[in-house]
Amino acid sequence: MGVMEQILQQLKEMTEKIDSLPAAAGKDGAVLIDGKAALTTNEAKELTGIGRQNLIDMAKIGKVPHFMNGSDYRFPVRPLLKWMESEAYRNMEKKKTEKEFDIMRLTS
Repeated sequence: MGVMEQILQQLKEMTEKIDSLPAAAGKDGAVLIDGKAALTTNEAKELTGIGRQNLIDMAKIGKVPHFMNGSDYRFPVRPLLKWMESEAYRNMEKKKTEKEFDIMRLTS
């Protein structure tokens, strides 16, 4: 299993664990972490492993799910986890395509 597959598996397991916690699911199916459905920039940084400034920059250009609370960024938990999973899939496909291209190039 490659690195991307391991990361994807870990994301799936983390999502399943969060969803299985009785206190984690709100009435509308929202995922909560420490009783919150949205995280501060620092909390999102800890969850994702993405640097604080990178998260802010990505939010500014609309690359990561977020909303504003005054001048502060908030990152909804479920959309953030889904975004991480979709990014992992996208990167896996990109790597797969690159490898297939390299194989085709080498065998031509």
